[in-house]
Amino acid sequence: MQPRNVALEVLSRRVHDELPLFEYPTKDWVTPVRNPGGGSVANVVIVGAGQTGLGIAFGLKRERISGVVVLDASPSGLEGPWMTHARMLTLRTLKFLTGPDLGFPSLTFRAWHEAQYGQQSWQELVRIPKDEWMRYLGWFRDTLRIPVRNGVTLERI
Repeated sequence: MQPRNVALEVLSRRVHDELPLFEYPTKDWVTPVRNPGGGSVANVVIVGAGQTGLGIAFGLKRERISGVVVLDASPSGLEGPWMTHARMLTLRTLKFLTGPDLGFPSLTFRAWHEAQYGQQSWQELVRIPKDEWMRYLGWFRDTLRIPVRNGVTLERI
């Protein structure tokens, strides 16, 4: 269990306060459909809960497309290459480029990093360590409540 981080909790609350400012569109694009056997039918299935899958899920959420589910074969916290087969210690991408946040300032890696370590640490950071990137993606996923089903493999469509 991770220790409680008040600064990250405050940042997460700020994200939830700011999300409603994007009022367009004002309602879901697709009416939710119930499965006759119970439960709802997914409108979109994203395969892979790495940074791209999470970014796509967030983009759909911003456009009010509901019924999105993200599938990943890996256990939670091991999605994408960062903690498994990536050999580099840091990301090759420059630290100031944005990623799955889609330009939403409170969701950037920088906002996450500064909430934990302060502005001075951000100034001193040259490259993002891959384990920090993975922790950020976990916070991103949790903050946006992106529905990920881990341990699921898509075998055919």
